[in-house]
Amino acid sequence: MSNDIQVTFDEKVNRAASVSGSRLSMLKVNYIKEILDGIITVINYKFEPVTVVIKIQLHGQLSNFSLKPKIDAVKSGPVIANAMHDLRWEVQVDPQQTLDIKYSRTFNRRQQKLNYTSFI
Repeated sequence: MSNDIQVTFDEKVNRAASVSGSRLSMLKVNYIKEILDGIITVINYKFEPVTVVIKIQLHGQLSNFSLKPKIDAVKSGPVIANAMHDLRWEVQVDPQQTLDIKYSRTFNRRQQKLNYTSFI
């Protein structure tokens, strides 16, 4: 069995862009705002062009797409810390080529409460 098409997904926290002290409080829950840089990579190992449909669900505020998604269905509400995006791309990848889709995502991460009694 061979892998003719490979799709990978990776995200990393952008420490330089994330604002220290940027916080959100909602319904007595505290969140820390983080900025993530994401990349979806499609590699075509075939000797012919292929069309690849990519579906992914991401939470947060999305921006800076290197390739705009064909569909971006957003679900949010007044008490939701991170909107949910159902994304879909249909991409043509030439033979023996790699296609990268890059984006940024601002995500409200729930702040953990420290239990100091566990350190004693």
